[in-house]
This record gives sequence, structure tokens and C-alpha cells, in this order.
Amino acid sequence: NFTGKNLATKRNVKTLLSVGGPEGEAHRALVNLTKTEEQISIFSYNAISYLRFYGFHGLDIDWQYPSTLSMKAGLIKLLEILRRDFDSNTAGERLLLTVKCPGVYSSDGYDVPLMSRYVDYVVLAAYNLPTPNAMQAWFGSPLYSTHISVNSSVREWLDEGLPANKTVVGITSVGRFLRLLDVLRFTPGDPINETLRGNDYNIPGGLAYSEICVMLKIVETFFDEAAQMYYLVSENTWVGYEDFDSITAKITWMKNLNLAGVMFPEIDMDDFNGTVCGYGPFPFMNMIKHLSETITTARPSQTSTTTATVTRNETTTAATDVTSTTIIQETTDNPTLRADSTTADNMQAGTTNHSTVTIFAIFLAMCVFATVVVCLARKHSMSDKHRLQEQISHR
Repeated sequence: NFTGKNLATKRNVKTLLSVGGPEGEAHRALVNLTKTEEQISIFSYNAISYLRFYGFHGLDIDWQYPSTLSMKAGLIKLLEILRRDFDSNTAGERLLLTVKCPGVYSSDGYDVPLMSRYVDYVVLAAYNLPTPNAMQAWFGSPLYSTHISVNSSVREWLDEGLPANKTVVGITSVGRFLRLLDVLRFTPGDPINETLRGNDYNIPGGLAYSEICVMLKIVETFFDEAAQMYYLVSENTWVGYEDFDSITAKITWMKNLNLAGVMFPEIDMDDFNGTVCGYGPFPFMNMIKHLSETITTARPSQTSTTTATVTRNETTTAATDVTSTTIIQETTDNPTLRADSTTADNMQAGTTNHSTVTIFAIFLAMCVFATVVVCLARKHSMSDKHRLQEQISHR
């Protein structure tokens, strides 16, 4: 009885059952039942019985990549009936209802104002985003970019009417795993030969955080200031991934927008035994939790397009998904914080090609000074990371 154990040991934990998925039989079954109100009502009745019997606190509808207008209408009808029946059931604590959607908004798939009316939270899978070019080394969840980014994607959802205080954004521990075409060309945007799979989890084009930790002990790492993401290079392999500074940037950005919380989609791909990364069990999830609780003020906007080098010297849902969600705040939406997403991305996104940038002599002294400041900031940031990881490892 895992729910009973949660209630006994973690009284503030809310456990939701998730149904559906981005594809497969579970996805098709969920879509099919939305074709008639009778089927939805039967599903709702059975869902409530199941949730109450096993002590769940609510239901998550994983509804990604809808392809037809009928699916769009079906989702709204499903959420409407579930919300009505959940609120009518007073046998226990009020049941939560959430929906998981892709990071990139689709007007053909989602009626955002209506959807928001019926759910407690909308969870955006703002990772594994489309890249500018499938044959280029690029990140799955750049915070900023001249192409699709976490910033531009989430802001589009907000602009369509999604309340900030119902918006939860996912941060993945899975890195983008690629083979370079030329070992001498390894910066973001350079050509790749193919995507790769890790040995432990066999993720197409992806590497789990526990697998990344093995590589971090022996390779040099880099931090892309424009995308606010890490990448590592080992001979002809390239991995773009999240770590302390990229997570710090994302959570700071979320708090600036008054978003509701953070979702970590794959607990089983963290170092759950604490034997690989060297920082105790679940270092990635603990990093997210710690930063969600401790970041209270925004960092200044980083407009530098320099890619700084950093070296590492130190070594519950249904089906196949295990998800953790941290609610970071309950605030009302602040529309004044919704700056134009294109402008914000253009301010942050650096050029990742190899063109020569001409700098006027009058700015030379300022650039030297800025470089020194960036280096000092990076050193301080890495020290923060090491202190955090030492705290986690001693828990």
C-alpha cells in the first residue's frame, strides 16, 4: 500500500494516478472513450471508485499530441464530466484533476480557456522540444533560443489564456545524446551524424541522468549562456543536459512568471540508489526541490552570448511513467510579467554558428570587464552546486 505509506510518512504528499500517454494503447483507449458522454460517465464513475479505494488524491490526464478537432472537443467533455463528478463526490478529500500537455501549444488540439476552467493544474512537458535542424547538435529544453524554447513555448500557452497559477512546467533529467559529424566541431548548432541510445535505458536519442553522471567524471563540460543549458563532449559524442545552473535559471524564470510549480517526469532515471553520481539518492530531484524552496529573488537577465567553459573535477503515476511535481507557489497571474516572448528569446539567444562578430573598439574594455564578471559568477555558481550536492549527500 504505497499510498498508505505516503500518508503515514509524508503527510503533505499528494499522490495522483495518471492515465493516457503520448502514444500507445493507453492513449488510444483514452481517446476512444471520449467519443460519447455515456462512456465518459462510466469512466468517471470507475475512476472515482478506484481513486477512493486506493487512497489517491486525484487523477492526471496525460493528453498529448491531439491530431483532430474531435479530440479537442473530446478532451473538454472529459474534463468537464470529471470535474463535475469529482466535485459531487464528498466521500473524502476533494479530488484533484490535472492534465499533461506538450510544451508546444496547438490551437487544433486545445481549448485553453475551457480546459483551464475544469482542472487544478496544467502540466507542460516543456522538454524534448523541436530543434532548428534534426542534424544539428542542439538542446531539448533551451530556456532561450531564436527557435523554439521553454520561454517562448510556455508564454504562448499563457497568451492563449492558461492561468500562471495553474501552470506547472516539466524539467527533464534526460539529456540529448548525439554523435558528432566532426570531432573538431562540437558547439551547439554544429552538424551531427546520428542520434544515440544509452546502454542502461535505451532511450532513443537520450541519456538518463544516472548515465550522464558516469560521463561527467571523465569529460569536460560546457555551459551555453544563451540557451542556459549544459553540454559535454567525449570524442565524437555530444550530450546536452540539465544541471545546477540550468535548473536554477529555469526555476528563477518560473518564479518571475508566478508559475505554479515544477514537474520532474522520470524519477526512475535519476540516480535513485545514490551509487553513481556520488551525491546520495535522487540527486536530480533533490536539486529541483532544494532550488524550488530556496530561490526567492530573480537573478539579473543574462544577455551575454558567450559560451563559458566549466570543468568538472568532482566526481506516481500509472503505466511506465513515474513523475514528481513540486508546487512552488500559489499566486495570481501577473500579466505585467508577460514580456514579448520573441523579444526575450532574442535578447537571451546567442549565435551558435561560426560567423565572425565585429566588435567596435569603444566596447573592448567593457567586454573584457564583462568576461571577468561572467567567469567570477560561474565560479561562484559551481561552488553553490558543490555545496548543495554535499548537503544532499549527507541527508
